[in-house]
Amino acid sequence: MNDWKQAFTLAKFELKISVVNILISWFVMTFFSMSFFTSFSKYLEKSYYGFDIFFILGLSFGPLLFRSKHYQYQKFGDDFYASPTYIMMNKLPIPKKVLALSRLLITFIYVLPFMVTVFPLMYLTIPVVSEVMDVSAFIAFFIIWLLIVLILGMTLPASDPGDRLTWGIVALYFVGAWLAIVTFSGLFHHFTGSGFVAWTIKLANDWAIPTIAIAIILFIISWRFWLYQMVKKTKKLDYF
Repeated sequence: MNDWKQAFTLAKFELKISVVNILISWFVMTFFSMSFFTSFSKYLEKSYYGFDIFFILGLSFGPLLFRSKHYQYQKFGDDFYASPTYIMMNKLPIPKKVLALSRLLITFIYVLPFMVTVFPLMYLTIPVVSEVMDVSAFIAFFIIWLLIVLILGMTLPASDPGDRLTWGIVALYFVGAWLAIVTFSGLFHHFTGSGFVAWTIKLANDWAIPTIAIAIILFIISWRFWLYQMVKKTKKLDYF
């Protein structure tokens, strides 16, 4: 419990310093998401997977791209990439687990305001959404996607400890991640006949509790995995 209290205290520093960034992320992501969601009806009719890709990538990574430059992953020296703030905090007498926890908590700071705003707006302003889901199903749909977004979104702050990479490897990671999502969406459409978002709507309607339970388990596994990896990497790397 003491680790969590210290981690919350550390996370508050970024919250205070980055209020403007968080607000910009909130407003920009809400505006673009609502603009994009106007095609929800067309998506349910034609099930094009560009919609799924935005849901997966845009909602998960978009908000965290607005983090202050001092907190974002960037280049140091010839082949080292890390968060400058993480390196600075690591030099202080802060337990490595507490430092890693504080960075993962940042995911909630950027994701929650945006998700809690855009999903109710989607339900209230886009008729087709309320037509395919009643309120209870939509709440389940929101919880499922909040957990998915947190699972994927935490991979960005999880990279804060840094790594030794070349430009080629960095490019390969980005291209590989993009191709993996596109391939997954394409194959999902091919074998199921519907989009991933449409599939989660069906799960929210018919299998809400089991789906939420599985999503919670996956979130806990992901959280513990990234926490372990961050602590391990912090101990391993030489921060000059």
